[in-house]
Amino acid sequence: MRFIHTADLHLGKRVYEFSLIRDQEAVLAAILDLCLREGAQALILAGDIYDKSVPAVEAILLLESFLLDLSEAGITVLMVAGNHDSGERLSFGGSFMKSHKIHIAGVYEGQVEAVPLEDEEGPVTFHLLPFIRPSDVRRFFPEASIQSVSDAVETVLSSIDGRRQESLAVGVGTFAGGHRR
Repeated sequence: MRFIHTADLHLGKRVYEFSLIRDQEAVLAAILDLCLREGAQALILAGDIYDKSVPAVEAILLLESFLLDLSEAGITVLMVAGNHDSGERLSFGGSFMKSHKIHIAGVYEGQVEAVPLEDEEGPVTFHLLPFIRPSDVRRFFPEASIQSVSDAVETVLSSIDGRRQESLAVGVGTFAGGHRR
């Protein structure tokens, strides 16, 4: 399966109070162009979509425009919240977005979303895991010893249908990988 993986867009970032939004607009246009040129079926946005947990309106509008362009191009979006994002804000409208092939893992609620896709070689399942802290995971796994982010990720990945060995952790937020059956 052809997919493009990126992370750390930090939309809305300002440097010395200078907005980078026009530069970010150009980067997103280049990502869309790359997806189209390479025939990508999916785009993975692995964390830190926004630069702040409460993003500027211009950043929100830029992401909305980008997601609309991807949707119109028929490209599935697999997005996970990073440590700079507010998972709740990022996943607003998630049910509606799913109907447009935009899958967002904003907040860990005890399960990892599985997104099955298929290409000419067969099915591929992507598992979306947003950035997690030990406290996000402990309540769902009270018997586990979870002291670090690594422990939390290990615990959650091992709970994915027993397929820990077939998944891979990629990205900042955490993209819990994909596997073929």
